[in-house]
Amino acid sequence: MAKVSLLIPTYNRPLFLRRALESALNQTRLPDEILIFDDNPDFDENYRAVKDLVETHKDRVFYRKNPENLGVVGNYRVLLESASGELVKFLSDDDFLHPEAIERMVEPFEKDDSVGLVACGRAAVDLEGEVVNGLPAYLPLVDREGSVDVEWAVKLTLKELSNRVGEFSAYMFRKELLDFNPFNVAGVPFHANADWVLWMGLLLRSGSKLHYIPDRLVAYTVHPQQDQSSLKTVVEGVFELANLLLNREVWSFLGYSLSREEVARGFEKLLQREIRLVPVEEVIYPLYRLYRRYIEGFSKPKPSASSNGLSVVIVTYNNEETLRPLFETLLPSLSPSDEVIVVDNASTDSTPYLLKELASEDSRVKVVLNKENRGYAPAANQGADLASKPLLLFLNPDTALPPGWRSRLERAFKDRSVGALSVLGVGVYFTQHVGKFSAVDLFTGLKEVKEAELIETLDFHVSSLFGSGLEERKFLSGFFLATPKELFEELGGFDEELILGMDDLDYCLRVRERGFKPVLLKGLAVSHNWHHSFKKSPSESNRLNELSVNRFADKLVEKYGYGRVPPPEELWSSHLDRHLFYPFVPTKEKFRFMFRYGREPVDFPSAARTLFRGPKVAVVTVCYYSSGVIGKLAESLSRQSYGNFTWILIDHSESEEELEKLKNTVSCYLPPDKFCVIPRENRGFAAGVNSGASVSLSLGAEFAWFLNPDVELPSRKTLFEMLKNFLYTGADLLTCEIRDSRNPELLQYDGLKCSFIPFKDPFRRLKRVAFLTGSAFFCRPELLKRIPMAEHYFLYFEDNRFKLDLEAAGYSLIYTPFVSIVHRGREVFPENPVQYYYFIRNEILFRFHETEEFIKNGEKGARFFLEVLGYYLSNVRDRKVLRALTLAVHDGVDRVSGRRRNLDELLRFKGRGSRRELKERFMSLRRFSKRLALKAGLEYLLTFPKDKEAFTLYLKDAHTVLREGSCGVK
Repeated sequence: MAKVSLLIPTYNRPLFLRRALESALNQTRLPDEILIFDDNPDFDENYRAVKDLVETHKDRVFYRKNPENLGVVGNYRVLLESASGELVKFLSDDDFLHPEAIERMVEPFEKDDSVGLVACGRAAVDLEGEVVNGLPAYLPLVDREGSVDVEWAVKLTLKELSNRVGEFSAYMFRKELLDFNPFNVAGVPFHANADWVLWMGLLLRSGSKLHYIPDRLVAYTVHPQQDQSSLKTVVEGVFELANLLLNREVWSFLGYSLSREEVARGFEKLLQREIRLVPVEEVIYPLYRLYRRYIEGFSKPKPSASSNGLSVVIVTYNNEETLRPLFETLLPSLSPSDEVIVVDNASTDSTPYLLKELASEDSRVKVVLNKENRGYAPAANQGADLASKPLLLFLNPDTALPPGWRSRLERAFKDRSVGALSVLGVGVYFTQHVGKFSAVDLFTGLKEVKEAELIETLDFHVSSLFGSGLEERKFLSGFFLATPKELFEELGGFDEELILGMDDLDYCLRVRERGFKPVLLKGLAVSHNWHHSFKKSPSESNRLNELSVNRFADKLVEKYGYGRVPPPEELWSSHLDRHLFYPFVPTKEKFRFMFRYGREPVDFPSAARTLFRGPKVAVVTVCYYSSGVIGKLAESLSRQSYGNFTWILIDHSESEEELEKLKNTVSCYLPPDKFCVIPRENRGFAAGVNSGASVSLSLGAEFAWFLNPDVELPSRKTLFEMLKNFLYTGADLLTCEIRDSRNPELLQYDGLKCSFIPFKDPFRRLKRVAFLTGSAFFCRPELLKRIPMAEHYFLYFEDNRFKLDLEAAGYSLIYTPFVSIVHRGREVFPENPVQYYYFIRNEILFRFHETEEFIKNGEKGARFFLEVLGYYLSNVRDRKVLRALTLAVHDGVDRVSGRRRNLDELLRFKGRGSRRELKERFMSLRRFSKRLALKAGLEYLLTFPKDKEAFTLYLKDAHTVLREGSCGVK
């Protein structure tokens, strides 16, 4: 029987150490020797914690205190050298073993001499020894026990950058096969990832087998005191992983090799995930240099020798700074049969002289000097007319190209269905920005790197990731736009009315209509100095661009009809980019309603007749002790030029005194026939809205505008304009711009988001509602009879639910920036314990239970509970807020809905029982039932709310119950 050495390195963790040693001594097959090396000569607590066990098992357990601190690596090395067993297994002092771990791991060695290493599944546990599920790094390597292909395991580990075979504690190996130092390979020190290096190198160099047991035979503790948790160690770990991926000397020594794609996939993971744990500015340049060293191991692409010709068309205007860098990267990749046609639009700097020089240096370069600035589209057509090759490339003069771009471009057009092609870039619209597809754009902020080298690096990475694959798109940016000359001529070239801008949108639309595909070649990246020419004469450039935008709007209206133009998101956004399409925002007032957002095209004459008729509008406001804030809204309603309205105030105060105050305030501004105040039992905001819709119908109102009591209408025509926008958009529900009362130039709401931190919206046009706020929406009141607002929320998130219900029924929700209201500004939200309670409880109801958004996306769910913890920490002196948070979490998990009748009493909860008894009950129940523990935790934290540690565990239990959907023994 082979001798087994169990090695336990330890440092200042007495409680963990005892647990580890006890697990080793409780094995069904005991290790033949257990070596414990303590690396702190000045700390005696470790030894005292296990002294009785060491003395009881002195024939098997050897405890050594190092005479001096050796460090983690030194301690592991000395332990390894001291082991006398044929089979060796490390056990970190904070980990522990399943009772059958040693027996089950020894068995494969005894059955098969060719097995070099046995690894097992492991459970991640917290400080209390409870299993932490869902961590990707701790997923089993395979599902069935047996031999695993070593090369496959290595490549999987490096592709995912996740040690699926396991840490030191998770495997056992034959000591005789370890013929190298796993802590230093090819001159590269390994500390944080030496466990990776040991199993990879031992198996690859020896050619022995990997046997894997998916059962979890070891528990790996996840906690802040781990060796891997210090910032220094994490930074070291990043560079160690980079060397495993990029350092060919490390590959050679350990015995593996990786393809370009495999390296790129692993490096992408490194940049996306690992680098987030460290100060990026400290590591990004050294990582860049490592990647460059790897790239330089490849030969440079050769110039294209293709017989198919390419005509590159460049339009210049005052580009003296960018021309040389462009041509230095453009010409080397061209074939002898290619040509470059530069059309200069009457530059006033040295651009014409530079172009003449370039033409004299290379016969492939042809220059046309216009006497006047004709605009981009006419000049581009001028160049295309002179082109003699079958493929055109329209290239901005402020770009820089990577080596080998030419051959990749030509290969893409072997697909005859491709009508236009563009590439990834830096300094381009986000739908084609490198950063949308890869984390390698982190390198773009490096000032030490020259542009040509940077773009070569970015291009190498994306070409390794994506190869020559093409992705069909609706829109391609014109900074790099290739198209067959024959198709370009059939389509009549670029529209010359579009002097500066919109030519690419228009061309892509026509390419698609002709039955061809615009495609994105993701495996090619170029650099672009965004709008370089624009910056030289910004006012004139902006004027010409605005002119092009509005001319293009005219063209679309002529094509589709006014009010029938598909929204820009439909025309040009792909399924990957569904949010607001920013490049096309017409500025002339006549184009406000050119797009068809409603379910049916708008009949404008009919809409105008309705507006002229002046139908009755109900303004509905749900009030709760609102007499102190409603005066501004009342005053602004009294000034409205549109007079056919009735104001319906639904009062939920349940107070006669407040009811009278509300009536008196409103009557100071409006006559009795213009408003009615209706007291109701407070069943929540949604119930008030639904009730207001019913009253609106009973009063004969055709339309209803639901407004919060703390808003005001800034203009005399606000109500009229809201009705007009509703009729002219064909909306089923219309929302509007909400400005901040403290700074009316900034917004709280723009149809896409709602925030109490004011922001700007530079893209002012109609759009589909991405986020609905209940504070201001306009509709026909019968809509709320067909789809009532959900009343079970009571307060908050009923508007989120309402939006989903309306969309599911096929209704059109539209936002207009052409009507504004002003809303009271806030410093913080929520503002009081009641708001905290309903906001947190209902977010759990909505996002965990009803939409399951936070169940499907575990990261969002975890982030939500971190935000709740943040609310707790920022209100740690306010017991009522702390109790509100505690109760909200409990009730959200338990699906409590509607009005919390005894909320005020619970926020003042005194409770009975001692702190120690209540906390012990909570902690003991956590071991058996998370759901029962929540009940006990609620009682404890309502009584003693200022216990951060207990509240953190309480949140953890709540998240577990929500994720698992039921309570299990843990």
